Amino acid sequence: MKKLKYLLTICIITCCTAMFTACSDDDYSPITLIGIADESPTIDEESSTLILTPFSDGISYLIRGGDDGRYRIDNADEDVVRCDYDGETLTFVPQSLGEAHITISDRSGNSYVLTISVEYSSYALKVMEIKANIEAPLMTQEDAHNLGAEIISDSPVKEGCIYTFTYTDEEGTRGNVTIAPYGNEPNTTAVFSSELKYTEDKGIPYICYTITFAGSETKVLKMMPYADNSRESDITPMALIEDVTDKYISGYPELEKAELIQTLLSQY
Repeated sequence: MKKLKYLLTICIITCCTAMFTACSDDDYSPITLIGIADESPTIDEESSTLILTPFSDGISYLIRGGDDGRYRIDNADEDVVRCDYDGETLTFVPQSLGEAHITISDRSGNSYVLTISVEYSSYALKVMEIKANIEAPLMTQEDAHNLGAEIISDSPVKEGCIYTFTYTDEEGTRGNVTIAPYGNEPNTTAVFSSELKYTEDKGIPYICYTITFAGSETKVLKMMPYADNSRESDITPMALIEDVTDKYISGYPELEKAELIQTLLSQY
């Protein structure tokens, strides 16, 4: 009888130990990536997506979680992103535009799939308001009002229009811009170049955009803060300002300067 109890006790202890070990195998923390520099791009945790530009020299991360063993890196798209792993640091080096899927796994069967999108950087600006600035001391108030209304009406860009600038060079000075809508078209794509300049009177910095459309039509726009005294907000919005004096001076001889002003709101 004592021998039977002893055998039952051994069996119970063995089973409990096996169950505890099995539970422990499944109790690892998820595999994650931690940027090793403050400027490391943030990984979208919900979609497990990382966005890189094709001009990056490489972004490095530490692998944490899983069974803390030596991880295996599987890259299904080496033509898009190269993965350099030295056993501690994992570095992603862009090779071409596109999307890559990286699987990080350990010896216990834990895994983490990261999607890397290599794309040009871009940002969008929404036109909130269209205005005209008229400088013509000798012009009648009625003519100045009519000219302002004409400038706004002639503009192919209206309120609600969105500019999307996409930079295709490493210096961030050239690329493509999509304007939607533009005139009678749902959207129009043009090429642009940009340059940092300063105003001659007060030395205020601004970005000068030269936008060239199909057919060689060119517009020169200044992006700079626009102080509007009619607004009560303490925030000074940015604006794209186009000098349109040459277009209207023949019809308004007293005109000294005319500008089309598009106040902007950053979208992303």
